[in-house]
This record gives sequence, structure tokens and C-alpha cells, in this order.
Amino acid sequence: MHSNFTPTRPLAGIPLHGMFGLLVLLLWATVLPATALPAPESAAGAVVRIENMTKLPGSSRGFPANDYFTFHRSDRVQNSKGQVLKYGNKATMRIHNDGGATLVITRLTTTNTSNFRITGVSIPSSGLQIAPKAYRDVTVEFLTTGGETRRLITESLVLSSNADNSSSTKVTFRGAYMTHVEGGSEINVQQVFDAFGFKTQMGLDNSGNPQVRPSSNYPSASSVNEGKHGDLILSELFVQANPNKPVHMMQLAAFHGPGTAPTELRDEASARIVAEMKYYHGDQYHQTLLPKLTNSSTAQAGDYTNRIDQPFQILVAGHRTTGGTYDNTKKSEILAVRVYKVKDRSGRIVPFEYIMIQDYVEQGCGAGSANCDWNDNVSYITNVRPLAVPTSKSIAALTVSPGETKVYPVAGSFNQGYPGNTLSYTARISGGGALPSWISIDKTRGTVTVKAPSSAGGQKYSIQVTATGDNNLTTTATFSLSIGGTPTTPPPPPPPPAAGNAYWLEAECAQVGSKWTKESSSSASGNSYVVVKSGNSFSAPPADDAANRVRFVVTDAAAGSYRLFARIDARTGNDDSFWVRVNSGAWYKWFGGMEQGVGFVWNQLPGNALALKEGTNTIDFAFREDGTRLDKVYLTGDGSTPSGLGSSATNCNPVEDATSFWLEAECGSAGSGWKTLSSSATSSGKYVVFTGDRRIAQPTSNEPAQQVTYTVNLSQSGTYHLFMRLNAPDPGRNSLWVRIDNGNWVKFWEEIGGAQLLTSGFQWRKVNNDGNDISFNLSAGSHTIRVANREPGTMVDKLHLTRSKVLPTGMGSTASNCSSSSYAVVAQSTASSETSDRLQASPAVSAPSTVNLFPNPTTALLNLSLESEYEGRVLVIVTDMTGRRIRERSYDKDGQLLGVGLEVADLPSGLYHLRVIEGTLHTVKPFVKQ
Repeated sequence: MHSNFTPTRPLAGIPLHGMFGLLVLLLWATVLPATALPAPESAAGAVVRIENMTKLPGSSRGFPANDYFTFHRSDRVQNSKGQVLKYGNKATMRIHNDGGATLVITRLTTTNTSNFRITGVSIPSSGLQIAPKAYRDVTVEFLTTGGETRRLITESLVLSSNADNSSSTKVTFRGAYMTHVEGGSEINVQQVFDAFGFKTQMGLDNSGNPQVRPSSNYPSASSVNEGKHGDLILSELFVQANPNKPVHMMQLAAFHGPGTAPTELRDEASARIVAEMKYYHGDQYHQTLLPKLTNSSTAQAGDYTNRIDQPFQILVAGHRTTGGTYDNTKKSEILAVRVYKVKDRSGRIVPFEYIMIQDYVEQGCGAGSANCDWNDNVSYITNVRPLAVPTSKSIAALTVSPGETKVYPVAGSFNQGYPGNTLSYTARISGGGALPSWISIDKTRGTVTVKAPSSAGGQKYSIQVTATGDNNLTTTATFSLSIGGTPTTPPPPPPPPAAGNAYWLEAECAQVGSKWTKESSSSASGNSYVVVKSGNSFSAPPADDAANRVRFVVTDAAAGSYRLFARIDARTGNDDSFWVRVNSGAWYKWFGGMEQGVGFVWNQLPGNALALKEGTNTIDFAFREDGTRLDKVYLTGDGSTPSGLGSSATNCNPVEDATSFWLEAECGSAGSGWKTLSSSATSSGKYVVFTGDRRIAQPTSNEPAQQVTYTVNLSQSGTYHLFMRLNAPDPGRNSLWVRIDNGNWVKFWEEIGGAQLLTSGFQWRKVNNDGNDISFNLSAGSHTIRVANREPGTMVDKLHLTRSKVLPTGMGSTASNCSSSSYAVVAQSTASSETSDRLQASPAVSAPSTVNLFPNPTTALLNLSLESEYEGRVLVIVTDMTGRRIRERSYDKDGQLLGVGLEVADLPSGLYHLRVIEGTLHTVKPFVKQ
């Protein structure tokens, strides 16, 4: 493009509120030792890991990915005004050794050194050695010259080493090359997307051909919904998606005339900058991908903020997502800033992340014209969403006669929220049950097909339809389905499986290959599941290697035929398949019939029953589509369909009695300086935090006001490890003093290895001393754990003392230091509004709520009666005794009374908690499912 924008820049383009953070980062980088980065638990051999040091501003996220580097260069040294140009032609690649043995690299290069070269290191004849938990930085430089004037070049890393995972270490280098600069010499905006590996598309012209230069006319909602503008969405205003996570912005490209340009977030009236979110790029970087913040900076152009508390519009070079020209005219005619969904390398939509493109359209430009090239300023934003969300209205009742086939459209009851948001539809029986086999729903069209058999005559069903948008936000509506005719007598229920004829197996407790990752989720059985994050094997199973599979071992099996059910979270049609085999036999391609977009649910393996032999058998799951999440497996001889979380698994080792303790932080003996506050992100809904002054110096005595104490009674002597589930949101609120009995005080303020102790919300960390891993040699008998203030604002949820070194996941198990039969009504203190896990503001509750559950115990339906002065959205959460979320419902309360019924027939027998959240008020009550 030929236009430019050169206003006065504050502090040479450095975002004002980012100055302090930038200084801290620079000082931290100066003192950080080579061994300080946290790493996964050690393997026996060397383990290589690549980190891309091009970071999304304000985060540790390599961009576009740790295994994908993007570059740009041109043969031109100067721009049209004779100014020296700068390019994003170099990147730092960090090579980590996460293993337990020295990493020896014997070859380090690229697939074509005339395009990409690695410098900053030499390989001696004995190999380049990197100690365990250390790393080495090298520089990757993009060198391509000559040839086609505007093109993308792709090469790969070549790395030979003794690492256990050397053969699976894959890294892509992609560079955009331009012979000349400015005007028609620039790469187009689709090439910008492609350079970062995104599958985001610009759209099609009237002939169905790719259109990279659409006109500046404001697109119609219908044309966007029809896909004519590719992955474009239309939304004038945006909001922060998750208030507990930062919003990050980063400039991907600048291809305009000499000068710089601002990118900023402004309020709805465009009167002021929101959260000080405004940045420029260095003016020498006006013809490159990945421009820097200033001409002399090493930081990427961008900005970030922890909180945006109002809707905002996006402005780029004075143009707005609300439409119009630079002088804010023709608002309904021209759209010069356009927002696109992010599609990753697999073509999947990345929720809450968007690409913004801008063009200096002046008073308007036509499709294909030189002025409408849309690559002038391209930026990336995370953790935001359009202001509007999907909504729904009631669906009319439907009556179908037995033997009749009825196709019933329900999509008309749902509103997508904003143009470009694609809804997918799923349906279940209200309360969570699966649909009968003769009811189905078209996930794209939103049509329900009913083929009622004669056996269904006289039956009534409540069908819940859920529409899920691109950001995985959902809205539901129900309708009543009546089948004409006379009810038939149902067959008797099948007998329970014989002893030894049913097996429950947790995925995370199986033999999990290195290609798979164990992840935490409160909705998963055992709080964990396994998933392959990257890699597909569509046409054939992956190599028969232990790294590629999850192996379940069934011991002492009775010979016979078994049905296999797996509890799977298949988020989309691109995350819904596995390869499965029994006893190393032929692989079965399981790629159909999985429920999508409804979280973890039980799915039955299609086809014939599995034949198990007497004794030991193996069941293998190999990846077919990455992203398909596996939680639990159930083998049954009678074909009975499981529900809920199922029964306890037999393949996880039980915790030793009285050698492992789970302790709720708020149930300890707290001194006067500690406060108990509320959060739905904690194990029991509460946590403790010190609210007084800092105590950086080591305590000289046991000061009760400064401490929270916990007592455990160990049945065995031995070596114990202490873990805490805490929220350490920033460097000023991330440390504690800890001791057991009268031992030395432990300064718990760093990760093991010396990195700064920071968490994303409440997470588990192992207690260590000044970054050094420690354990406690304890005798059998009573011991006292003391947690003392070091920096106020460090939030503690739970403690775990155990002989195991394994870091806990999720909420952990049920605590032993709180009464499980009690319930509490707690109002969140105003102090908690300063924490990163605060609840959204709601109308105040001026009087306690009355909550009644009946019948209690219950077998199928649990009735909830709520009486309070609160009006608004009420959240109801059912958890088991380990704190896992079993069910979550929301209701609108517009009067003093709310009465609802909860289906719990599918829950296993046991004790549960029901939590009612009214704004900032939490009420927790127990109930028994028989």
C-alpha cells in the first residue's frame, strides 16, 4: 500500500502500562541461570525440547508455535524514502534437555541452508553437550534471495542426537520473501495467514475463485454467513472472554508506506483507550512480518492487559471495527478493519482468538484494486469474543405416530449471536441421557429426525437441543416429543454383570505412550484424561510403537464376549476417532458414532463384541485424529451402558492408608491475619489468604497470627513430599514460609530449578526451598505443618502430604480435615474482588438464602427449593466427594422463589454436594444418591 500513518508516538511506541513489566522481564532475563526453566519430570535418558523465543507479548507462548517459526526478508535495503528497512529475518531457538542424562547433539542444521541457516553454535567432533535441565540458544536466519518475487519458502530442522525422542522432534521454518518492497511488490494477506501456518481463508469472488482483495464495502450478514468472505465475522464490539486470563495483542504484519501506525482498543464511544491497550510498530518495520515494538527493541509489537471490564471496539490506524472511514463517515458503507477466525494448522478454529486486518481504504475501494490489498496492518488478539453470544427460544412440541419418519427443523429457535459464528447442534434427553437410536440430529442443519418404532407408542420425551458456536459457547432449548399409540410393557432390566465380568479402567492409569499427554479436567473421572495434541493418522494406524498408544491391561479376566465403552470428549468432527485393538490383533478404525460437542460421554465401540481370553488381556488405543480426549474405558459382558463417571477403576493404585493426607486450607487453624474467601475454582469453594504486611525475613518464632497450622497423624515413618494447590498471580503475591514441626523454615517462592513461581489460577506446586527440591523425613505419629505469611495475596486452596513424588492433578481427593456432612453459606468478601479468580459482579444479596433438597436421600429426581431476595442468573453445581464437577445447570430467577428438579438417576450411589451460586453468595448442601 501507498498510504502511511505517522502520529506522535509516546515513549517511542512502548505501551505505557507495559514499561514496568518490560523492565522486570529484562532484569529477570539478565539473572536467569541456564538451568532455571521448569521442565517435565526427568526421564532416564536425554529428552530434547524446542522452544520458540518469539513470544506473544506478555506471555511465555512461542508464536506461532514452539515447533513453527515464521520469518520475512527482502533484497531491498531501503524504502522509497531512502530509510533503512528492518525485517523479521531472524529468530532465537532454544534447545532444552528435559531428560536425566546429558544431551549430545551431533548434527544441527536445516533441510536447505541456502534458505535457512543456524548460527551461534558450533558442533565439536564429540558433539554439542547440554546438561540435564539446561538449554542452549541458537539463531535461525532466513536467507532466501532471488527467484519468484513474492513467495513462501518452507524448510525443516535437522537435528541428530542421543535424545530418546530425537526422531519425533519436528520443527518447521517458513519464510516470506519479497524481491522488492511497497505497493505491488508486497505479499498478499492470504500469504500473511499462510506464513504463520494458519488455515484462515479470505473468501471467494463471484466466480468462486479465492479473493484476496475484496472491496471495502461493508459485507452483508447473509454473505458472511454463506462463507463468501471466508472466515470473516462481523462484530462491532468485543469483550474479554475469560476475566481470569490476560488479553494479548501482537502485530503479525505491516505492509504500508513509510511510517508507523497505532493499534488500540477503545470504548464503545471511541472516547478513550481501554485498559491502556495501544501500541505502535517501529517505523523501519513497515514492510515485514513480525515487526518489533520500536526500531531498537527486541520485543514484538504488541501489548497485553489482565483485565478489560467493558465492551470495546478495535482501532487500527484510526479505522474501526464499528465501520466507516478514517474521519468516521460512511459507517454503514465501509468496513476498513476486519476480524477473522483463527484456524490452526489442522484447520480447527481456535476459540477466543482472532486476526484483524486493516487497509487504508480512504473513501472506498473496489475488489481487486491496488488500494484494497488488506495487508497494511495485520494483528492477532487472544482471550476476547464478540459482545453478542448465541441465544435460543422455546421449541414447539412435536407429535409423531409409530412407524412415521419425521424431520423436524429446530435451528430456527437458535440465534448465532453475530454473523460468521457457525452453530453445531447436538441433542440429548433432558437430564443428560443419550437419545434413543431412532432419534438423531443433523449437527450442521439443526434438524431432528424421528423414526418412532411401534414399541415407543404412548411414550413422551423431553429433548434438549444444544447449539455450540465457534468459541464453544452454548445455548440450549428443549421440546416435548410425544409418540402416538398405546404404551407397551417394557422388557425387564438386564441382570447385573457377574463378578469378574466387568472392568473399569482409567486412561491416565494405563500405559500411556510418550506421544500422548495427561491433562487435568474437573469433568473427567479421576480429574484426568489423555490426549494426543498434535498428529493424525487417518488412513492407517500409526507405527506399532509404545509411544503411539495407550495400553489397558486386564488381569484375571473371564473368557467371553465383551462390549467396550469409552468415556470420550469429541469436541468436533475433527476430534472424534481412534484406532483400537485387542491382544495385539488387527486394528479397528473407530471413526463413527461418537457424540460431539457435549463433553465427556460414554460411547460404545461399534461392531461385534470383543473376545477376551481367560487371564491377562490388553486393549490398545492409538491416535487417529489429534484432540480426541480419552477419559475411561468400561468392559462389560452384558452390554449394559454406563452412566456418569462410572464405578471406581481397578487399574489405579490406591493411596496407602494414613501415609497420604489431603488438607483443605480453610479447615486449618488460621491466625488472625488470614482470611477465608470464596472461589468456584477451588476444591471446596473456599481458600485462605493473608491480608496483612509482608514478612520477607525468615520467621524467628512461631507467630500464631501469621500462620495456618495443620495436624496429621502418620501411620508409617518415611520420606514425605508436600504439595500445595495455590494461586500465585504475580511476583508480588507468590511466596510463603513453610515448616513441619520445629524444622527449618522453607522459603517457598520459586519453581523447582529457580524459575519464578507463577500460576494460572489455582494450580498444584511442590513445596521447595528457594528453588531446590526437598522432602521431609518424618516418623510415625503426629506432625504439625505450618504455613506462614511471606507475601500477602498468595492464595492457598489445598495441601497434600504424601510419600509419592507425583504432582497431584485437578482438585485432588477428599480432604480429611473438614466435616463432609456440613454445609455453609458464604458471602464473598470485597477483598476477593482483587484476586484473579473473582466471580463476575452480580446484584448484592441482602439476606441469607434458604435452600432445601428433597427427597434426600433420592433415587432419581432431586428437587431444589431456593428462597432468597436475589434475582438474576443462578448457577447450580453438583460435585462428588473428591470435588469433581458432575453436573452444572443455570437458571434465571426473577422472584423470591425458585424450584427446579435435577435428574440424578444416572449417578452412582454415594454422597454428593450441591452448590447454589447467587452472584457472590454460595450455598453448599449435601445429598445422598441411593
